[in-house]
Amino acid sequence: MKIKPFYKSITGFMAVIALSAVGIKSVSAGDTFRETGRFGVMGALTEDMWKGGFTYLSESWETSLIGHAGFDGDNKTTDAHIIAKAGYRHNLGSFNYLALGGEFGTHPGSKDKGTDVSGAWNAGAYVALERYFAGTNLMINLWVNPVSYTHELSNNGTGGVLTSNTLRFLQTGGFGIAYLF
Repeated sequence: MKIKPFYKSITGFMAVIALSAVGIKSVSAGDTFRETGRFGVMGALTEDMWKGGFTYLSESWETSLIGHAGFDGDNKTTDAHIIAKAGYRHNLGSFNYLALGGEFGTHPGSKDKGTDVSGAWNAGAYVALERYFAGTNLMINLWVNPVSYTHELSNNGTGGVLTSNTLRFLQTGGFGIAYLF
């Protein structure tokens, strides 16, 4: 198992921002915003690609399903990645929420130079800061995975499968925007 160092990722910087912003809470006495429960569509930029999907947000919990797919015909390579997330939400005031949860991702139907690598997966925890924009249906979401485990599969060059397991600390995360209905 490889452990990748913290300094190799910009996501470490995102973690510092996200975790330090947790302490910033509004003291506005007039803040009465509460999420009543809404579905939305979401676009997100993550460590490996742009993803799109769906989300459901309530006052105290959230769930999302995001993914992407790509194809390289010359290389006989396909990549599909689907991530399911679920977690607890805490209202910080002034349209800000802190979310803590877990995520699981899989690569259904993925091939690396013709070799089936669909058994690859990843799992981990996430910490997120979410901000609603008053008077709109938009919400931004910044998250970091403090720890994640990845079971990677790739073509070993002879048509066989090479397996790699990686434990990452503060190296993955993303930034998303959701339109809520």
